[in-house]
Amino acid sequence: MFLDDTRWLLTSPQLVTLDAERCRQIGETLLRGFDLAYPPPFAVAEDIPPRLGRYAEHLMQHHLARLPDLKVLAAQHTLKQNGRTLGELDFLIRWPDAQLLHIELSVKIYIAFEQKHRVDYIGPGLRDALILKLRKLQRHQLQLTQREDVQSMLGIDHAADSLAWIKGWIFYRNPSEIPVSCLLNPAHLKGWWRHAGEPWPSHSIDSRWRILARHEWMAPRTGTDVAEVLATVQKRVQSCQLQRPIMLAEYAPPDAGGCELARGLVLPDGWPDPVKLDQLLDEIDH
Repeated sequence: MFLDDTRWLLTSPQLVTLDAERCRQIGETLLRGFDLAYPPPFAVAEDIPPRLGRYAEHLMQHHLARLPDLKVLAAQHTLKQNGRTLGELDFLIRWPDAQLLHIELSVKIYIAFEQKHRVDYIGPGLRDALILKLRKLQRHQLQLTQREDVQSMLGIDHAADSLAWIKGWIFYRNPSEIPVSCLLNPAHLKGWWRHAGEPWPSHSIDSRWRILARHEWMAPRTGTDVAEVLATVQKRVQSCQLQRPIMLAEYAPPDAGGCELARGLVLPDGWPDPVKLDQLLDEIDH
């Protein structure tokens, strides 16, 4: 699982157009020597962080530390000045040629929510939106190492090359009819979303299904031995009085290889809360 998720962080498509090609190239560079860095058997002794973003940071830090040609100068480093927090630096690394790379890492789950002739990419908890994330990155986080006072704090003598490393999934009512967006990488990972009481789309009546734990929301999983039939998983979802989103994976049947076919996100029937939605849309518009 850890190796699959680390590979996914390095090689999955960037969610957005911002830095997409650079992320692909640097991901390939960081992937070189991967098998040498993780000779079997492999295990991570630490507990898995409960938050998806922290889990991703944990994996990236573990991987960077195992690459002999790189030096990690800072990881999840909080910058403070005169008792005031300036921000948190996700990763600052030095390449063998002495060049500096500042990576801001995010793993995000967004829903393409359409209403009133607009599409907004919003978080299931209605506290986050893609456009707000990009604004924060471009106006603040990616600018941190450009500041001389921050460079002094970090012990570097020039600005780093800053990179927004944004991976994740966007869920659509109909993933085959995706609205055009200049924000999104056309190759981004896609899934479907439904309310709990609605039928789920499926590739085949013979498909197998599985509810994914939060730390399984990144790389594709195998369903060969542990997946259940659709009716069983539907009953489990309907019986849990859904309060938070549940991510599902659909698999080919075992005799067809058991590979993952699709991802889905099931939301409470009352989603989205109209008050929280209006507050989020107002923040987006301003």
